[in-house]
Amino acid sequence: MIRTIEDHGSHFGTLPNVTALASENFRGTTAQRISFMDNLLARIVFRGRTRFFHKLHALKEIIEELQKETRAIVEDVSYGALVYPGRTWRELEVLGYDLNTCMGRQRSC
Repeated sequence: MIRTIEDHGSHFGTLPNVTALASENFRGTTAQRISFMDNLLARIVFRGRTRFFHKLHALKEIIEELQKETRAIVEDVSYGALVYPGRTWRELEVLGYDLNTCMGRQRSC
């Protein structure tokens, strides 16, 4: 979906007004770190068109990292390596929340 938005913006040049990602909208450290850097760069370096494409890049990066973290946890679960099952399920819930924030609640990103 993000690639489609990126392609559309590149080909047609119609870009929305964009605010930077807000790290306080995320619960996991990975998403908070990436969104913090996006916000910092948007304030200092990027404007207009560049800000839009950088935000899309940051969202893609968050999603890819969330996928890696989820895969690692699921592998541990499948091998029965749960030392603290409650913590593992909370971690998965946070990853799901952050993914939902990227994909579903665009106004808050």
